[in-house]
Amino acid sequence: MKLARIVRKFNPQCLILAGGPDIQYKHSDRSQMYSMVDILVEHDGEIPFRKILGKVLKGDLNFEDIPGIIILGKAGVIETGKSENIPRFTRSPWLENKEMFEKIAAEIRSRNELLRIIYETNRGCPYSCSYCNWGSSANSKVRQFDLRNILSELEWLKTLSIDEIMIGDANFGILERDVEIAKKFTIFNENEKKLVIILNPAKNMDRELLRL
Repeated sequence: MKLARIVRKFNPQCLILAGGPDIQYKHSDRSQMYSMVDILVEHDGEIPFRKILGKVLKGDLNFEDIPGIIILGKAGVIETGKSENIPRFTRSPWLENKEMFEKIAAEIRSRNELLRIIYETNRGCPYSCSYCNWGSSANSKVRQFDLRNILSELEWLKTLSIDEIMIGDANFGILERDVEIAKKFTIFNENEKKLVIILNPAKNMDRELLRL
């Protein structure tokens, strides 16, 4: 929210969205908690975010017909209904837009800054921990990204000389195939510098974690 306040200060008309597993979507005081935010996007963000952008480009700021969002405004809180989630992750946004990402990476490198990315291999969490909102916000079901895409993406990402990858999975290591994915990450060690990997390990799976 600190960043949102800074953005709002310098650009009062900016449309600010928030989402992800850390947002307390059902909190009774959410309008105050997220007072700097215009829209909360529940669950998967790809579909509603694309629709929001489409409306903004057309100059249409009425978002009530987009399912899966919570509009916070002077008129109060408006919930637009059940979100549209992606049933299967078969496409690769990395590879489909690699020219754009390569350009962004080059720009970051030209400023001598570290190149960091967040990378998902699955989405969802089967647990319902009282201290965490990830399971409820992700519908508790683990949906896997296409393994062939993942292996191809990592081959390509290696060419970008990335400094740090944060694996965005709730429980990396919970699936048997995660061992194969972890082994694939070792190709980054073929570069002169070492890759830093940050992850959320699977709960109560010490043996699997040691394998990784």
